[in-house]
Amino acid sequence: HGDDSWRRLARERALPSAAKSGADEILIDHQPDATRAHVRNELTRDAAGDYVVTLDADDELSEGYCDAIRAMDPCGALVVPRVQYIRGRLEGIPRFLPIRDITEDNWMVVGTAFPRENFLRVGGWRTLTGTGVLNEADDWDLWARMINAGCCITYFEAAVYRAFTDRPSRHRSSGR
Repeated sequence: HGDDSWRRLARERALPSAAKSGADEILIDHQPDATRAHVRNELTRDAAGDYVVTLDADDELSEGYCDAIRAMDPCGALVVPRVQYIRGRLEGIPRFLPIRDITEDNWMVVGTAFPRENFLRVGGWRTLTGTGVLNEADDWDLWARMINAGCCITYFEAAVYRAFTDRPSRHRSSGR
Protein backbone atom coordinates (compact mmCIF):
# COMPACT_ATOMS: atom_id res chain seq x y z
CA HIS A 1 0.00 0.00 0.00
CA GLY A 2 1.11 3.59 -0.16
CA ASP A 3 2.67 5.63 -2.94
CA ASP A 4 4.95 4.30 -5.70
CA SER A 5 8.07 4.79 -3.59
CA TRP A 6 6.89 1.82 -1.49
CA ARG A 7 6.55 -0.38 -4.58
CA ARG A 8 10.09 0.55 -5.68
CA LEU A 9 11.47 -0.02 -2.18
CA ALA A 10 9.81 -3.44 -1.98
CA ARG A 11 11.44 -4.50 -5.23
CA GLU A 12 14.86 -3.11 -4.23
CA ARG A 13 15.02 -4.24 -0.60
CA ALA A 14 12.31 -6.63 0.61
CA LEU A 15 11.98 -8.83 -2.47
CA PRO A 16 15.70 -9.67 -2.88
CA SER A 17 15.93 -10.54 0.83
CA ALA A 18 12.83 -12.74 0.60
CA ALA A 19 14.39 -14.54 -2.37
CA LYS A 20 17.49 -15.30 -0.27
CA SER A 21 15.43 -16.36 2.76
CA GLY A 22 14.52 -19.76 1.38
CA ALA A 23 10.83 -18.94 0.98
CA ASP A 24 8.85 -21.54 -0.94
CA GLU A 25 6.64 -18.81 -2.37
CA ILE A 26 6.86 -15.02 -2.53
CA LEU A 27 3.70 -13.01 -3.06
CA ILE A 28 3.92 -9.29 -3.69
CA ASP A 29 1.25 -6.75 -4.51
CA HIS A 30 0.90 -2.99 -4.53
CA GLN A 31 -2.47 -1.38 -3.97
CA PRO A 32 -1.84 2.34 -3.39
CA ASP A 33 -5.28 3.11 -1.98
CA ALA A 34 -5.82 -0.05 0.04
CA THR A 35 -5.06 -0.43 3.72
CA ARG A 36 -2.06 -2.43 4.86
CA ALA A 37 -4.44 -4.98 6.43
CA HIS A 38 -6.38 -5.42 3.19
CA VAL A 39 -3.25 -6.11 1.12
CA ARG A 40 -1.79 -8.47 3.73
CA ASN A 41 -5.09 -10.38 4.05
CA GLU A 42 -5.40 -10.88 0.29
CA LEU A 43 -1.83 -12.13 -0.03
CA THR A 44 -2.10 -14.43 3.00
CA ARG A 45 -5.35 -15.94 1.72
CA ASP A 46 -3.64 -16.57 -1.65
CA ALA A 47 -0.57 -18.19 -0.05
CA ALA A 48 -0.19 -21.93 -0.48
CA GLY A 49 2.03 -22.64 2.53
CA ASP A 50 1.16 -23.63 6.07
CA TYR A 51 3.28 -20.76 7.45
CA VAL A 52 3.40 -17.11 6.41
CA VAL A 53 5.97 -14.39 7.06
CA THR A 54 4.94 -10.81 6.32
CA LEU A 55 7.66 -8.43 5.25
CA ASP A 56 7.36 -4.65 5.07
CA ALA A 57 8.67 -3.03 1.88
CA ASP A 58 11.43 -1.19 3.71
CA ASP A 59 12.71 -4.17 5.73
CA GLU A 60 14.63 -7.39 5.05
CA LEU A 61 14.78 -11.01 6.13
CA SER A 62 18.17 -12.51 6.92
CA GLU A 63 19.54 -15.03 4.46
CA GLY A 64 18.08 -18.45 5.24
CA TYR A 65 15.29 -16.97 7.43
CA CYS A 66 12.51 -19.19 6.06
CA ASP A 67 14.81 -22.21 5.70
CA ALA A 68 15.66 -21.95 9.40
CA ILE A 69 12.02 -21.70 10.48
CA ARG A 70 11.03 -24.62 8.25
CA ALA A 71 13.81 -26.76 9.70
CA MET A 72 12.61 -26.19 13.25
CA ASP A 73 9.08 -27.51 12.45
CA PRO A 74 7.18 -24.98 14.60
CA CYS A 75 3.96 -27.05 14.92
CA GLY A 76 1.41 -24.23 15.00
CA ALA A 77 3.45 -21.77 17.08
CA LEU A 78 4.10 -18.12 16.36
CA VAL A 79 7.82 -18.00 15.55
CA VAL A 80 9.41 -14.82 16.89
CA PRO A 81 12.71 -13.81 15.25
CA ARG A 82 15.49 -11.68 16.58
CA VAL A 83 15.27 -8.08 15.36
CA GLN A 84 18.09 -5.94 14.04
CA TYR A 85 17.26 -2.25 13.85
CA ILE A 86 19.17 -0.30 11.22
CA ARG A 87 19.27 3.49 11.12
CA GLY A 88 21.39 4.87 8.31
CA ARG A 89 24.81 3.22 8.61
CA LEU A 90 24.27 2.18 12.22
CA GLU A 91 23.34 -1.48 12.56
CA GLY A 92 22.10 -2.66 15.91
CA ILE A 93 22.90 -6.08 17.28
CA PRO A 94 20.21 -8.66 16.43
CA ARG A 95 18.23 -9.35 19.60
CA PHE A 96 14.92 -10.52 20.93
CA LEU A 97 12.79 -7.62 22.10
CA PRO A 98 12.03 -7.63 25.84
CA ILE A 99 9.10 -9.95 26.53
CA ARG A 100 6.14 -8.40 28.31
CA ASP A 101 2.45 -9.12 28.69
CA ILE A 102 1.09 -9.07 25.12
CA THR A 103 -1.92 -7.09 26.34
CA GLU A 104 0.40 -4.27 27.40
CA ASP A 105 3.20 -4.23 24.82
CA ASN A 106 3.98 -5.55 21.35
CA TRP A 107 7.35 -7.23 21.45
CA MET A 108 6.77 -9.26 18.30
CA VAL A 109 7.61 -7.86 14.86
CA VAL A 110 5.65 -8.03 11.62
CA GLY A 111 8.16 -10.67 10.44
CA THR A 112 6.95 -13.15 13.04
CA ALA A 113 6.09 -16.37 11.20
CA PHE A 114 2.52 -17.47 11.78
CA PRO A 115 0.42 -20.52 10.93
CA ARG A 116 -1.87 -19.60 8.04
CA GLU A 117 -4.71 -21.80 9.38
CA ASN A 118 -4.77 -19.97 12.73
CA PHE A 119 -4.57 -16.62 10.93
CA LEU A 120 -7.69 -17.48 8.92
CA ARG A 121 -9.49 -18.73 12.02
CA VAL A 122 -9.03 -15.41 13.88
CA GLY A 123 -10.07 -13.33 10.87
CA GLY A 124 -6.70 -12.04 9.70
CA TRP A 125 -5.33 -8.51 9.89
CA ARG A 126 -7.72 -5.76 10.93
CA THR A 127 -7.51 -2.13 9.95
CA LEU A 128 -7.36 -0.17 13.18
CA THR A 129 -8.36 3.45 13.12
CA GLY A 130 -6.75 6.30 14.95
CA THR A 131 -3.34 7.88 14.99
CA GLY A 132 0.10 7.13 16.38
CA VAL A 133 0.55 3.80 18.11
CA LEU A 134 -3.04 2.66 17.53
CA ASN A 135 -2.66 3.10 13.79
CA GLU A 136 0.54 1.03 13.91
CA ALA A 137 -0.83 -1.76 16.10
CA ASP A 138 -2.36 -4.03 13.48
CA ASP A 139 0.33 -6.68 13.98
CA TRP A 140 0.00 -6.41 17.77
CA ASP A 141 -3.75 -6.93 17.44
CA LEU A 142 -3.21 -10.02 15.28
CA TRP A 143 -0.63 -11.58 17.62
CA ALA A 144 -2.87 -11.03 20.66
CA ARG A 145 -5.86 -12.62 18.93
CA MET A 146 -3.78 -15.59 17.78
CA ILE A 147 -2.39 -16.10 21.30
CA ASN A 148 -5.91 -15.87 22.74
CA ALA A 149 -6.98 -18.51 20.19
CA GLY A 150 -4.35 -20.91 21.55
CA CYS A 151 -1.19 -20.25 19.51
CA CYS A 152 1.92 -20.77 21.55
CA ILE A 153 5.08 -18.72 21.00
CA THR A 154 8.54 -19.90 20.18
CA TYR A 155 11.72 -17.84 19.71
CA PHE A 156 14.20 -18.58 17.02
CA GLU A 157 17.76 -17.36 17.22
CA ALA A 158 18.63 -18.12 13.58
CA ALA A 159 15.89 -15.93 12.10
CA VAL A 160 16.70 -12.19 11.98
CA TYR A 161 14.24 -9.53 10.83
CA ARG A 162 16.15 -6.44 9.69
CA ALA A 163 14.01 -3.36 10.42
CA PHE A 164 15.17 -0.17 8.73
CA THR A 165 14.19 2.97 10.61
CA ASP A 166 15.80 5.56 8.34
CA ARG A 167 12.85 6.10 6.01
CA PRO A 168 10.22 8.57 7.17
CA SER A 169 6.81 7.02 6.69
CA ARG A 170 3.21 7.87 7.34
CA HIS A 171 2.78 4.12 7.89
CA ARG A 172 5.19 3.77 10.76
CA SER A 173 5.13 5.31 14.21
CA SER A 174 7.97 7.62 15.18
CA GLY A 175 8.81 5.46 18.18
CA ARG A 176 10.25 2.64 16.11
